[in-house]
Amino acid sequence: MYVALWQVPARRLPGWRLPPGVRPLGWRDRRVVVTFWVDYGHGGTLAYRELLVALAVRDGHGPAGCAVEAWVDDGRSLAGGRELWGIPKQPAVFAFTTGRHRGRTRRPRLFTGLASPVSPGGAPDGHTGPRLSTLSVPPPPGVPPVPDADPAENTGRWAAETSSGRVGVVQRDVLRFPVRLRLGSRLVQPYRDGVCAVPMRLSGTVCLARARLAAAPDGPLGYLAGRRPLAAVTLHDFTATVGTADGGGPPS
Repeated sequence: MYVALWQVPARRLPGWRLPPGVRPLGWRDRRVVVTFWVDYGHGGTLAYRELLVALAVRDGHGPAGCAVEAWVDDGRSLAGGRELWGIPKQPAVFAFTTGRHRGRTRRPRLFTGLASPVSPGGAPDGHTGPRLSTLSVPPPPGVPPVPDADPAENTGRWAAETSSGRVGVVQRDVLRFPVRLRLGSRLVQPYRDGVCAVPMRLSGTVCLARARLAAAPDGPLGYLAGRRPLAAVTLHDFTATVGTADGGGPPS
């Protein structure tokens, strides 16, 4: 799981719908946005990849998050997220790569993610092709590579340059902590005319990281184009529980 914390002027953000009684958390005209790139591997309820954007909010119970945008490559996750919890999931295709950064003595772990939201026609960028599947994209001719960079890092660097419909990220671990972190939080989602509270529990080994995002100003996550995150962390060997043990359905 690859997480980044962003500070964004409120005027740059879309007019996301929030539940009644919920307001954005921030200071002055700034808002706090958190991005999650997640690869849910086999062993859980579903195996899929996801890019989720959460806005930091506050309600009568304290701080929380509101998932305002999300893309997944599994139809069951898409349908369940919308129906059970009011998370506005959309289809996308992903290319995830992990490896080691060349040219560094300590060879830190490197992650590159590339997300291509699927058009109404069922394929990324309006082209024909498989729906909800892996997208493997080599760097195009004419785009010079970064010296000593892993091929995956070059993929993330030019992702948004080649198409306004793609979002790319490169995240490199910097400092690993030898402890396993456990934390709980919650999402508050607009659901019909009310609020759906979604408990979340995470655990994993934490690494401080550096992240770079490639997004076109007129494309998905365009409000983050040209911005640097306040902080980034990688959660290795993570476990995540979303909702309650019985499935965490919508409010009655």
